[in-house]
Amino acid sequence: MDQENIAAGSIEGEVISFVASKGYGFISGDDGERYFVHQKDVKGGEPLTSGQRVTFVPTPSPKGSKARHVLPGIGPTLIYTNPDNFVWSKSGAPKGMEVMMITGDGWAQSNDPNLARGMLVAQAQENGANAVIFASLEKYTDSAATG
Repeated sequence: MDQENIAAGSIEGEVISFVASKGYGFISGDDGERYFVHQKDVKGGEPLTSGQRVTFVPTPSPKGSKARHVLPGIGPTLIYTNPDNFVWSKSGAPKGMEVMMITGDGWAQSNDPNLARGMLVAQAQENGANAVIFASLEKYTDSAATG
């Protein structure tokens, strides 16, 4: 298919997931639909990345909508923080950041939530991390802990 025909029937979207080792993923089209994408349909043969903008030809298939003739756009810019700029997140990695290494679970006990938070930050820094993600602070009493 030539470039003019691709442009005539194409739409844009954003890659929501792509498993490079398996060669497939999904695109959220700007039309609100979700499209399956296979590596063989990506121009240039490079794997796609989550958050990457793409242009593609939407195609119906027996299993649902499929993206064909996918033209990759510029991928998202990953943000790397200076290790002195510590990240604290109650949910996953903030948008634009990628988890590079998981060092394990942390735990801190204190009557002061700020002190408990500081203890977790110190524990993360001892492990060479510059972020605590999926953080949750829970309050309990000694009777609840032993009952």
